[in-house]
Amino acid sequence: MPSSLIIGGSLSGLLAARVLSSHFDQVTLLERDTFPDGPEFRNGVPQSRHLHILLLKGKELFTQYFPGLEADLLAHGAVQADAGTEFLTVSTFGRIVPVSNTGLRLLLSSRNLIEHHVRQCLKGVKNVQILTQAEVTGYLTGNTPDQITGVQLRARGGETIPTTLHADLIVDASGRSSQTADWLATLGYPHPEMTVVNSHLGYATRWYRRPNGYQSPWKGAIVGVRPPHNPRGGALFPAEGGQWTVTLAGINACYPPTDDAGFLEFARALADPVIYEAIRDAEPVSPIYGYRRTENQWRHYERLPRWPGGLVVMGDAACGFNPVYGQGMTSAAMGAALLDKQLQTEKRFTPAFGQAYQRKLAKFLETPWLMATGEDFRWENTEGARPGGATRLVQGYLDRVIKLARRDPRAGRAFLKVVHLLEPPTSLFHPAILFPALLQKKGE
Repeated sequence: MPSSLIIGGSLSGLLAARVLSSHFDQVTLLERDTFPDGPEFRNGVPQSRHLHILLLKGKELFTQYFPGLEADLLAHGAVQADAGTEFLTVSTFGRIVPVSNTGLRLLLSSRNLIEHHVRQCLKGVKNVQILTQAEVTGYLTGNTPDQITGVQLRARGGETIPTTLHADLIVDASGRSSQTADWLATLGYPHPEMTVVNSHLGYATRWYRRPNGYQSPWKGAIVGVRPPHNPRGGALFPAEGGQWTVTLAGINACYPPTDDAGFLEFARALADPVIYEAIRDAEPVSPIYGYRRTENQWRHYERLPRWPGGLVVMGDAACGFNPVYGQGMTSAAMGAALLDKQLQTEKRFTPAFGQAYQRKLAKFLETPWLMATGEDFRWENTEGARPGGATRLVQGYLDRVIKLARRDPRAGRAFLKVVHLLEPPTSLFHPAILFPALLQKKGE
């Protein structure tokens, strides 16, 4: 009976479990924490208190794999907003003109609400078993290290669990703390190359109650940083319960304070006053939470000359982005979708299967990586290998498109689709955007 194991019960692991349930008789998800009964914080996802966005490509995939999810989220207070007309975007170069009738509908809520309802959907999948307080401590192999056949387990609570579990395919979705590289090294595999880009960004989040009678044409707003002089940015998103999530971010080690007065003063110093004006008289309903583990980190498993059968690595365990760009949940969904597609035609979990998956995943990751690190490299103190000339040319052209989007709705809509991973960056080279972008006069 074909079986699979997933390491990690965050969104990447939950998505993997749903995908694998269509291809295996038995799917077991292993999570080292316990899951709360409701949409609550848990220690294994420390960033969940902060603002999250499900990009439109992610929304498309989440609702494909969990058909009732959108209705459940809306019934529990999630907010819909048009990405063009109900969201104010203030780019590095100024406010982007509202784009009418985009049909690009965002679904906004807390990360905790999304995870809870995804878990609830997964509970209805009969061939998925979830083991909590089960910590994976290493991989098992057969007579040779060429095939991973299972995992070693350690119980973190009082319940008795097996000390080993075997499966035909194992998915590491354990996040940035993944130990796959070290476990493979004990089996004779080289460590993967690691690319790290660190802009020394930190952010702080506070939840507010939306004031009664508050009037604004916007449901949410994003205010970008302004290189090279203003390293402060922020976002205000609506969430369930009539609340706002407000996250302030500072790049170049310009970290937002976590005291009341300092948080408001930081908001007042943003390049646009929209967020400060919204929250200055709003009622806080949470403490201020800080977070600084924000470096972009890519483990290049796709470059390894050897790879064991029976194993794939996805989500932040393979590549984690600076969280402030909001790509994590959608990239996790894309990784699951790529695995789903490969499993539709390949059922032998040889080393070639795993290598093919890691290379397909790496190909997808190129676009979000370019967008995240391109923003980070606007700052001189960002650490990491600088992009080559071709990449700098592409980033320079993207800047021209962003400038054009301040007044051209077509460019604004096209840029939104790229940001939300609905279209590749090459779509911005359409003649209707290319020529106006290139022909802009200096200062426009």
